[in-house]
Amino acid sequence: MAFSHANVEQGLGWGPGDTVLVVAPCGPIPEEPFWKGIDILRGWGLNVCFAEGLWAKDRYLAGSDENRLRALMQPFESKQVSGVWMARGGYGMSRLQRIWPHNWTPSKRPPVIGFSDGTALHAVLDRAGVPSVHGPVITQLYRLSPESLAACHQFLFGDGSSIRFPEMTCLNGNPAPITGKLWGGNLAVLAGMLGTPFHRSWREKLIFLEDIGESAYRVDRMIHQFLLAGELDHAAGVLIGDFTGSSEEDTALRETLWSEVASWIPCPLWTGFAIGHEGTNWMVPCGKEGTVIENHLTLGGGASANS
Repeated sequence: MAFSHANVEQGLGWGPGDTVLVVAPCGPIPEEPFWKGIDILRGWGLNVCFAEGLWAKDRYLAGSDENRLRALMQPFESKQVSGVWMARGGYGMSRLQRIWPHNWTPSKRPPVIGFSDGTALHAVLDRAGVPSVHGPVITQLYRLSPESLAACHQFLFGDGSSIRFPEMTCLNGNPAPITGKLWGGNLAVLAGMLGTPFHRSWREKLIFLEDIGESAYRVDRMIHQFLLAGELDHAAGVLIGDFTGSSEEDTALRETLWSEVASWIPCPLWTGFAIGHEGTNWMVPCGKEGTVIENHLTLGGGASANS
């Protein structure tokens, strides 16, 4: 089934028998969670194939930079696939930005699914007009809650009707419906791209953020980097997802931080957005429009007059 760029806000419109290419542009793959994730995709009727050198390992990377780049380029050159799915995150995609072909213009544009370190890949693809989706990596699929897994399935195979995310909490008022292009991802990776050619402007966008293993003061520092750069002066809104893998004290301190940030910025800030490294991670199409209505993000189905 061909990918329809027109309905990416609502979902990808895949069907049983569609082919997904699995890539590893970041860290080496842990086998047990990987194969559990592959079993889920195959259970959905997808045909799964693997990029060259998928199981390579070079220090904390899934092979050399050159080999990972070569494998990642395959589906944009000659592979007949419906989509590309990241095996895992970790670290390594920022290294590929350094050697990415200048003025890259791919001949094929299958959508790419992933998150975490994949935020750096989303930035590369956004510059080239290739659709990408902030969504679970293969090794996370088996850990998703039934609700999150069902939401991912709806996004992949749905009929194009609107997708409504779980309710969030607005920390600075009760705003009217707000529409904007969706952009964001892993806070640490986004901060690392600020000031580089791969940074994407936050102006008039709905910015979603998540991270893992970052203490409250480090999150504070990264948020201040964007505040001082003026990136939050003209954002349409900020959607805070899960920040996990740290202490209970850090969790409480981050809650205080989000309240502070909400009081400093001119746009609404919500907490409780359904993305993250644990059991909740819904699919979010990068660069496509969404609307927050009554504290729920809605994709497609008339959510925006400009969709």
